Amino acid sequence: RALGKKVGLWYMHGTVSTSLKIATKLTDKIFTGSLESFRLKTKKLLVTGHGIDTGKFQPGDKINKDIDLITIGRITPSKNPMQQIDILKSLKEKGVEVTLTIVGGAMTGVEKYYEEELSTYVRDQCMESRVKFIGRVSQAELPMVLSRSKVFITTAINGSLDKAILEAMACGLPVISMALGSASLPLDSHQVTTEEEFTHQLQKVLKSDNFMYQAHVDYVRQNHSIQNLIPKILKTYV
Repeated sequence: RALGKKVGLWYMHGTVSTSLKIATKLTDKIFTGSLESFRLKTKKLLVTGHGIDTGKFQPGDKINKDIDLITIGRITPSKNPMQQIDILKSLKEKGVEVTLTIVGGAMTGVEKYYEEELSTYVRDQCMESRVKFIGRVSQAELPMVLSRSKVFITTAINGSLDKAILEAMACGLPVISMALGSASLPLDSHQVTTEEEFTHQLQKVLKSDNFMYQAHVDYVRQNHSIQNLIPKILKTYV
């Protein structure tokens, strides 16, 4: 600012903190992927879509779908993984034979403690055979893991649009979401509000045997690709 240069802020989270309010005053332009991901009212805001590399995240070619359900993200309360275990248990009680693969790990001390709690919860619910923890996966390997998966699920409560959802959509996966941050996405009946709805919609997808949604691929390419994002940001600095 002292040199007279424009200052931009990229923000993607449902939290409105004091530091965010200060940053909003100090920046010339604010970029975000969706309205749910920036919750202050300001004329500086530009909703650009997220920046997904659709050259890497794209449908795989005739890949064996050996992963039933997949969820991706750090092991934190904001991702609400215990609710996913409850949903999986409900499916088990209905006789639906599926497993959940959790991609991601804990980074902070608090998160590692929560990860231990989650592992204990899985054991207490007798779901060890249905839940697979595979830890963190590199960005280079993630498209292949997604392409092997049938359905992406999320119950996150952080309020923002998670790029993991968009990466899954870019690979053509059907998505079942209870996350408020995905409300702006064209998920239709797959954007649910209760565990009962979640289970119902998930069963319908699994029975359909259709795990390739071209409409999801097209949507991400048109609205959330990094190829479209960069020019939008650069225009504000011209």
